[in-house]
Amino acid sequence: MDEQRRATLNRLIEAAILAPSGDNTQPWAFELQEDYGRIVVRVDAARDPSPMNAGQRMSRIAVGAAIENVVRTAALNKLALEVEWMDEQGAIAVRPSNVGDRTLQIDDAVRNRCTNRRLYDNQPIAAKVVDELNQASPGFEDIQTHWFTEPGRMVRLAALIRRSDALMFGASQLRRAFFANVRLDLPADSVASEGLSLDCLEVFGAERVAFRLLAKLPDWLATLLQVGHAIGKKSERLMRSASGICLVDAPDDESLTDIAVGRAMQHAWLALTEHGLSAQPMMSLAVLDSIVCFGTVELKRRLEDPVKAILQEFRELYPEIGQKRPGFLFRFGNCAPPNGRTGRRAVVIESLGSNAHKGRSNVCLE
Repeated sequence: MDEQRRATLNRLIEAAILAPSGDNTQPWAFELQEDYGRIVVRVDAARDPSPMNAGQRMSRIAVGAAIENVVRTAALNKLALEVEWMDEQGAIAVRPSNVGDRTLQIDDAVRNRCTNRRLYDNQPIAAKVVDELNQASPGFEDIQTHWFTEPGRMVRLAALIRRSDALMFGASQLRRAFFANVRLDLPADSVASEGLSLDCLEVFGAERVAFRLLAKLPDWLATLLQVGHAIGKKSERLMRSASGICLVDAPDDESLTDIAVGRAMQHAWLALTEHGLSAQPMMSLAVLDSIVCFGTVELKRRLEDPVKAILQEFRELYPEIGQKRPGFLFRFGNCAPPNGRTGRRAVVIESLGSNAHKGRSNVCLE
C-alpha cells in the first residue's frame, strides 16, 4: 500500500474515534487490510464487559457512530467510499477510492460534538430549526429518527426516565458498572482519555463528595438510602429542562440494526451540533430493554416485568414508533458549554498485508 493511501485510512480512523460511546469506553477495534486498501471496524468486546452493555449492543451502536464519522469525512473530502457489512456480529469494512495527495479535512461538527450534561434553558426550538433537523436525518432503511418538542409529552417522558433510571441504578451490578467508568483516580477537571471525569459529569460541591462515597457504598446501604431513586430524580430534572428529544427507533434485535442505529444517532447529533444545540444521551430505557433481551438470568428475572411496563407506557406516549423499540434517545436544547469533556485513548491499528505493521493513532479530544 502506498503511503498516501495509508495516510488517508489513518485519517479516517482519526475521525472515527471522535464518535461517542457509552461512558467513554471506546469499544472499537480497527484492522488495516493493506492488500484491499480498506479498514475493518469491529467491536472490541474486551473494552466494555459491563452488564449495561448486554449482548454488546451499546458497543455496536458506538461502532455505528464511528462509521458515520468515516462516511461524513469521506463525503466532505469528496472521496468515494464503499461500506460493506462483513459479518453478523457487526464488523464493517470501509474502502475509499480516488485518493489524492491531500490531507483529509475532518468536519467541524465531528470535532465539536460532545455530551452536555448541564441543565438546559427549556426554551422552545424554532419550528424552522425542527424542520431542518427532520430534513437532515432521513433515517436508514427501517430505522427512523424522530424529533419531539411538545412540552406535555416531555413532562411525561421525564417521569418515565426517572423510573427507568431509578430501576437501573437501583440494581447493584449496574450501579457498580457505571461507577467503574467514573475516573475518581484523576483530578476532577482532567480530560480523561478513558471513562468520565467528575467535571464531565457536571458533578460539583456536595455532589462530588457523594459520588466518591457512592462508588464504595455497600449494596445494603445504597438500597436503604434509595440511591437509584435519587439519581432518577436528577435525570427527571435534566429531562424537564430540555427543549426536545431525538428518538431513533429500531425494528428488531439484529446486530446490523444496532450498527445502523448508531449511524442514525450520530447523523442526528451532528445536525444538532451544526445548529449550536446541546445534547445528552438518556439511555436507561434502551439499556434496560437490552438487558431484558441479552442479560443474565438474574437481571432478567429482576427487571423484565417493570421494564416491559415502562416500555408499554413509552409506546403509548410515542405511538409514532409503533411496536419498534427505542434504539437511542437523547435530550437537546440550549445551554452554556459543558464544564468538562472526554479525551480519546491511543488506538492500536492492526495491519494485515504484504507490509504488515502496527500503527498507533493520536489521542483526540471529543
